[in-house]
Amino acid sequence: MKVVFHIGYHKTGTTWLQQVFFPAHPYIHPLCNSREPWNDLLLNALIATPDGKFDAGHCTKLIREKISSIKNYKDNHAMMISAERLSGHPYSGGYDSFRIAERIMACWKKSYIICTIRNQPDIISSIYNQLIKEGFPGRLEKMFGVRNWDIPGFNLAFYEYDLLLNRYQTLFGRDRICILPYELMSSNLQEFLKKICEFLDVPEISVPSNRISNSGLPNRGLSLFRIMNYFRLSEFNQFPIISINEQVFQFVRKILWKLLRGLPDSNSPLNDTLRAWIINYYRESNTRLQKIVNWNLDDFKWNGVDQTR
Repeated sequence: MKVVFHIGYHKTGTTWLQQVFFPAHPYIHPLCNSREPWNDLLLNALIATPDGKFDAGHCTKLIREKISSIKNYKDNHAMMISAERLSGHPYSGGYDSFRIAERIMACWKKSYIICTIRNQPDIISSIYNQLIKEGFPGRLEKMFGVRNWDIPGFNLAFYEYDLLLNRYQTLFGRDRICILPYELMSSNLQEFLKKICEFLDVPEISVPSNRISNSGLPNRGLSLFRIMNYFRLSEFNQFPIISINEQVFQFVRKILWKLLRGLPDSNSPLNDTLRAWIINYYRESNTRLQKIVNWNLDDFKWNGVDQTR
């Protein structure tokens, strides 16, 4: 029996895996509430517990209790704990990413880790879209220059994937870490799932082709939705100028969303200059990343990788 932590990242197909593939596979047993992870006792204990109160033994007990609630599992089955928040959160710059890795190690030393990653320009663009959807009122380019001293905030180092993945490999060993590109999932879903099944040593299965996703807002309307967020109480804006009733806000946004979806949309909130800047920023990190993944970043159009180093 394998205990597996699928740690994300956000916007790398995690919702589809959690809602379609993992529940459909007879050898994979989800152990946590991935739809509402903030309400899951185990995930809260791992992520939200202050350092002074963290109890690894309590987390181990919760995992064992969840496993014991699974009927008819066998030794070759995988117990899946899936939540993209386990890799940190982009809005807070992944300030607790390494701490969560240490906590996973403390509560289950023989864990297996699945991590899905995505090229930085696309994932930053997608994350910004998601933040606007959830209430963030700021401009994308302003996020890059923010200096956070008192509280955590967006940090470009969060997407230097090699930093966190090196830590996981140090903690658990290279053979217990499966790193897959979101681009493979998008281009060849069956091959992507085959890689997961091989890692977990479970049979391949056929799954529905329908995609359940955390759909974003139309890119053409992001500026409008961003401005609307100044009048919405949210985790990202706790002191709005005027707080519009959430039901009214969602109704208005739904109407605008439908209107905008009928218009030609832009591909990304990133302009060419900003995209090139991001590619250059992550060049060294992606070159280091290439040395710890067993697939070629160039095959998935990850720009800015020096394969000669």
